[in-house]
This record gives sequence, C-alpha cells and structure tokens, in this order.
Amino acid sequence: MDAATIVALVVGLGGWIAAGATTWLNYKAATEANFYRALDWLSGGTQKRNLGIAAIEGSWHARRVQRLSTPLLCSSAVYLLLRSMEADSASEVNNLYRIMQLLTARAKIRPVHEFHYGLLLSALDEKLEPGFAGGLHVSPEKLGEWRSRMVAIAGSSSGRLTAE
Repeated sequence: MDAATIVALVVGLGGWIAAGATTWLNYKAATEANFYRALDWLSGGTQKRNLGIAAIEGSWHARRVQRLSTPLLCSSAVYLLLRSMEADSASEVNNLYRIMQLLTARAKIRPVHEFHYGLLLSALDEKLEPGFAGGLHVSPEKLGEWRSRMVAIAGSSSGRLTAE
C-alpha cells in the first residue's frame, strides 16, 4: 500500500468515527430534551401526566433519570393519593399505579430521596386512615401493598425512612 491509500483510509475512517460520534451526541441530546419535556408533562392534566410517566418509564434504567425524576414522581403520587379531584378517573388511577410501580420496584432508596419517600409514606398512611375521602379511589389492599413495599425497600437503604 502506498502513502496516498493509507491517508485515504485514515481520513475515511476518521469521517466514519466523526459521523458516529455526532449521531450518538444528537441521540443523547434528543433523549435529554425529551426527559426534561417529560418532567414538565408531570405538572398537570391526566394526559400530560400520562405522557410524562411514559417518557420516564422509557429511560428509567438510567441512574440520572431516576435521580432527577424520583422527587417529581413522589410529589405526583402524593397529589393523586390525597388531593386529586378526579376520584374515579380510570386514567389517573392508571397513572398512579404506574408511578408507584416505578417507585416501589427499586432495591433500595438512595439517601437523597429518603425525604420524598417519607412524604409518600405519610400520604399512604393518611390515605389509609378510616374516613379519609380525598384523592383517587384506591383499594386499601393496594395501598397496604405499596406501603409494605416502601417499608421493605427502606429497610435496605443506608438511612431510615420514617413517616411522621
């Protein structure tokens, strides 16, 4: 092989590497933009919340997504459990179930999220109180299941989750 062929191969390979890197960076940027849009979607409305949860579910495997979205998911769950005015909305109940699936499927609670999980545990306790009528209609059995799962993962955590 002569020098011109080697230079052409190196330049061609460099072009392919640059194209691959550009594609990867564009993909990461689009994924990040969709994630931040998803966080905004959690802010209100059944269908917007549904879209936000779907976007988070699609990226939940990423530690950064979990770190950033856990406080928002906990807050959304507390709202749906205690304050939602759509008590019988099947769509909102589905949203709550999906949120709780994400939050309770973890092996442990990171210390930075203990406060948020504590608020959610308090909301579950309030929802389980006899006579409490606010928020979405969820069976006491399902509420107890979520509470048990939260307490179990809190036991695996470095800190201590408490409901006050």
